[in-house]
Amino acid sequence: ANGLKGPAAKKGQTVTSNRLVKRLKALLTKISGLVFATGLLITLLVAVVYVFKPAYLHLLELRLYDAVFQRSYTGAQTQAVAIVDIDDTSLKKFGQWPWPRYRVALLLQKINMAGARAVGLDILFAEPDGTSPRVMKQALKRDLKIDIQFSGMPEALEDNDRLLANILDQGPYVLGFSGNFISDNPSGAEAEIPELKALQVRESGALPAAQYLFQAREFITPLPIFLEKGPRAGFLNTITDRDGVLRRTPLFIAKEGKLYPQLSLAALMTAMG
Repeated sequence: ANGLKGPAAKKGQTVTSNRLVKRLKALLTKISGLVFATGLLITLLVAVVYVFKPAYLHLLELRLYDAVFQRSYTGAQTQAVAIVDIDDTSLKKFGQWPWPRYRVALLLQKINMAGARAVGLDILFAEPDGTSPRVMKQALKRDLKIDIQFSGMPEALEDNDRLLANILDQGPYVLGFSGNFISDNPSGAEAEIPELKALQVRESGALPAAQYLFQAREFITPLPIFLEKGPRAGFLNTITDRDGVLRRTPLFIAKEGKLYPQLSLAALMTAMG
């Protein structure tokens, strides 16, 4: 072969080149098929994950969210919001919960005098105060057939609920209520909650906003005497993620086509006028 020259040598080179080209084409065809198969497999895998949403991947996403959130946290504080917490120190000093509502009224009055623009109460005053002298007298009369009198007590102090209601009429207070989303047998004993007067801007064909929100079957409300005085109210319900951590909360819920704000949003609306 080394002795070949001229056309014979060129022919040999051409045959070798053709074989090399064929092999490269065959290799590229195999690689293309492999790439296509790999891409198809990845696409199917992503589709399956998207459809079935394995719990461990969702928890991994939440952990990643927490890590990013903690790294971005600056620690900066604001004086715009204050939390008045009835904590263990408070209970040790003033006694077990629930407190008499005259004490709650005094607390609210002090907060109002300190200049609060809005006070959101994440406390559900759904039942009468059992420590009211009026209620205690009725209970003792009913259970033990005993008539008692409180000497020297002003009439205004005989009903803690009435006392608290009068304080609610004097400040920017926002009451809390709770929505029941699973009951099929509403009690029908709820008080009237003022709905949110909101302007709705919808695209053509869109449903009313209430159709896209969590639908409450009934409300667990404060006593009517408080709602008569309280200008606003917001719901207390929250939703935790699968791992039990609270990362977000709905700002609106609906009931019978009406909108209702979350407590923090109602407090903000009150503060902003």
